[in-house]
Amino acid sequence: MSGVDITKPFVDAANKLTALLHMEDRVSIQHGDGQELPYPDDRFDGAYAQHVTMNVPRRPVFFGEAYRVLKPGAFFALTEHGLGTSGNPHYPVPWSSDGRGSHLIPPMETRELLESAGFRTVTITDTGPKYLAAYNTLIEKADKGQLPPLGYHLLMGDTAMLTMRNAARNIEERRTHPIQVLCQKPEH
Repeated sequence: MSGVDITKPFVDAANKLTALLHMEDRVSIQHGDGQELPYPDDRFDGAYAQHVTMNVPRRPVFFGEAYRVLKPGAFFALTEHGLGTSGNPHYPVPWSSDGRGSHLIPPMETRELLESAGFRTVTITDTGPKYLAAYNTLIEKADKGQLPPLGYHLLMGDTAMLTMRNAARNIEERRTHPIQVLCQKPEH
């Protein structure tokens, strides 16, 4: 498995976890930009991007790079918070503390960009209700002082609760629209 992340501390953490699990011979994570992937054409059988695209300013380039490095017939899956229908999100959110670096687009635009990159069989699933339930569960536990010793709140630091509340509020107010996407590079 190969991976790329633009955030160096995430790469360092991933490589440390990989070493702790003695999987260095099977997993390689490197610092880089998904808009300029360091791989040859037609290399991978599949790829996924988990909550990455909200911070990608050149989404067509990102999807084009994913398409380029996938073998014909390979899958591409992603999860993202799309832009909702009722205005900009309340910040902070998990991907941006103040709106800088946030590049949300509506789910239908994501579909159009994937298809323009060449992907087919683009299936979009609304994950908003699941995300909202998860955020609300965390908020409820936090309000009772029952957060687990390890979890999302550790990554977010002092703004964790405000971030979770805003994430839930944005979904409820239709400011964000969480989705998962599965598509395929044609066989040719």
